[in-house]
Amino acid sequence: MKPRAPTSVVVYSAPSVGPPIFDPEIELNFPLMVHGGQEFEWGPVVVAGDEITTATTVKDISERDGRGYYVFESISTNQGGAQVCRGTWTNIVRGV
Repeated sequence: MKPRAPTSVVVYSAPSVGPPIFDPEIELNFPLMVHGGQEFEWGPVVVAGDEITTATTVKDISERDGRGYYVFESISTNQGGAQVCRGTWTNIVRGV
């Protein structure tokens, strides 16, 4: 597999992660949130002209050591339906 710049996926997947973070049903306290990490699993290379669609779901919400852990999963697909990237986004809320 050819190495690819991991930040490029943020261009088309991060906008999908925002709405769940601010969803009142999830109750994530944004002012106390810090970035916990990102992981990406790559599929076919995205090239100019591809139409990418991303959907994000809540993968896990847990609490330990006085912190909340909110894990979201984004799935990005191209116009042919191929999964071009799966992202795992971890956010930590201090003082839960």
